[in-house]
Amino acid sequence: SPAGMTPPGSADAAEWTLGEAVRTRTFWLLTGVMVLSLFTIPAVYVHLPQYARDLQLQVPRAHFVMLIGLWALLGNLLLGWLADRWGRRWVFGLSLTLGALALGGMTGARGVPLLTAASACFGVYYGTFASLFPAVMSDSFGRRSVGVLTGFSFALGSVPSALGPVAMGWVADETGRYMLAFLGGTVVN
Repeated sequence: SPAGMTPPGSADAAEWTLGEAVRTRTFWLLTGVMVLSLFTIPAVYVHLPQYARDLQLQVPRAHFVMLIGLWALLGNLLLGWLADRWGRRWVFGLSLTLGALALGGMTGARGVPLLTAASACFGVYYGTFASLFPAVMSDSFGRRSVGVLTGFSFALGSVPSALGPVAMGWVADETGRYMLAFLGGTVVN
């Protein structure tokens, strides 16, 4: 770490600049998580209704996307509350685990109950991820530059965010199966 700076994640983290933060493993680990998540999150929103249709589920096509939005709100409230008690990093990790489980559930779903549960889990992951990422970045590098640090990470995630839906659609088109596209999303996430 730069001379006189407290290591990231310590209770009294110093105020890091972008130039200092980008020279740390912590910054790139957090940014990598952001980039990979932004590859998958928009892809799920774009392709989940068609996936449900391909599974011949008898529910409105917007059902699962609506569940993601509802559970994102509830996840923000519940996991935000937990983050204040258990720590933001721990709950952020829990959120990432929920995302992986949700994508795995979507991949294996063959009926409404599992796809409903997976969509709810994905919503909790998405809502919590989006709200806790800046807080974890702030905990790691201080508040002074959290806007530029978070903005830089999100900017790096913008290309994967655009490519994720295209890649998932391409896999589904080439294989004729959305299940393989969602499996790819599970692996990337």
